[in-house]
Amino acid sequence: MVGKPQQRALEEFLAEHGIHAGVDSWNLPTLTVGPAKDGEPRGWEAILAQVADGKSITAIAAAYRGKIPGCSPDFPSRSFLAHLLNDNPERRELLREAKKEAAEAYADRADHIVETVRADRDEVSKARFQAEHWRWRAQVHDREQFGERPTVQINQNTSIAHLHLQALLKPAAPRVAEANVAKSLPSGTEESDAEG
Repeated sequence: MVGKPQQRALEEFLAEHGIHAGVDSWNLPTLTVGPAKDGEPRGWEAILAQVADGKSITAIAAAYRGKIPGCSPDFPSRSFLAHLLNDNPERRELLREAKKEAAEAYADRADHIVETVRADRDEVSKARFQAEHWRWRAQVHDREQFGERPTVQINQNTSIAHLHLQALLKPAAPRVAEANVAKSLPSGTEESDAEG
C-alpha cells in the first residue's frame, strides 16, 4: 500500500506525465489519463505505446522507478503497473491490442537478428536462440498471426490383411440380415399357404 507522502509524490509526478493518481472505493491506488499535449502520447497512451513498441511492463515500470519524489526507490513495481493496466476493461482491451502490435515488433526483431548475424559459428548459434525467443514472444502475444498452424495428418492403414478382412465382412452383412428376417417369420406359414 502506498503511504500518504508517497501517494502525493506519485500524484505530482504522474500529473506531469499526464496521469492522475487517486484511490478507489477499496482504498487501492488508481491512475487516470490526462489530456495529451502537442500530439505527444501521455499517460496511459504513452505506456501503451511503449508496450506496442515491444517494451515489457517490467521495463516500463523500471523506467519510472526512482523518479517519483517521496516514493520508495522500487516504486512502482511491475505488479502494480500490470494491475492498473488490467484493472479497467477498456484499458485491458487496449493493452491486448498493444500486445498484438508488439508481436509484430518481436517478429521484426527476430528477422533483424537473423539478417545481421556475423558468419561465426558461436554468433550464429546465439542468433538462432535469440530469434527463436523473439518468435516465441510474438506467438504468445498474437497466436492468430504468429501461432503454429495445426497440421492435419491422415493415417490410412491399407494392409493386405485389413483389406481381406473388409472384403470378407462386406458380403456377409446382407446375408446375415436375410437370415435374421427368416428367423423372425413363423415356421411353416409360407408352405401351408402355398399347398392350400
